[in-house]
Amino acid sequence: MSNNTLNKKTPSKPKKASSSVSSTKPEVKQLSSAVNSILWLVTIALVVGISYGNQYLTEANVNPVFRLLGVVVAIILAVLAFLVTNQGRKFLKFAMEAMLELKKIYYPTKKEALQTSIIVVVISVLVSFMFWLFDFVIQYFVNLITTWRF
Repeated sequence: MSNNTLNKKTPSKPKKASSSVSSTKPEVKQLSSAVNSILWLVTIALVVGISYGNQYLTEANVNPVFRLLGVVVAIILAVLAFLVTNQGRKFLKFAMEAMLELKKIYYPTKKEALQTSIIVVVISVLVSFMFWLFDFVIQYFVNLITTWRF
C-alpha cells in the first residue's frame, strides 16, 4: 500500500482551537477608574442641573421655547456622558444584543394565531363547564347533608 492510502484510512486527530481565536462577542473597552468617575459626576451634574435650571428658568420667566431647548440639549449631553461610562458601554452592548435577539422572534401567521385562539377558547369553556359541574355536585351534597333532620 502506498503512503496516501494509509493516510486516508487513519482517522486524523481533531484540531485544537488556537488561543488567538477571539470569542464571538467583543469585550467592552474599560475606561480608567478616574475617567469613569469624572464622567459619572458630569452625568449626575447635568441631571441635577436640568432639574434646578428648569425650575429657576420657570421662576425667571424665560421663554418656554428656550427653556425646553436647554432641557433637551442637557438631556442629550447627560445621555451621551452616561453612554461613554463603563456601565453605559455595557448597557449599549446589552441593548444591541437585545435588538439582535428581537430579530430572531418568530411571529405566527394569521391562520396559526386564529387556530391557537380557538383552542384556548374551547379549552376555557370546557374547564369552566367542568368547574361548574363540580360546584353543582358539591353544592348538592352540602345541601343534602345540611337538610338532614335527626
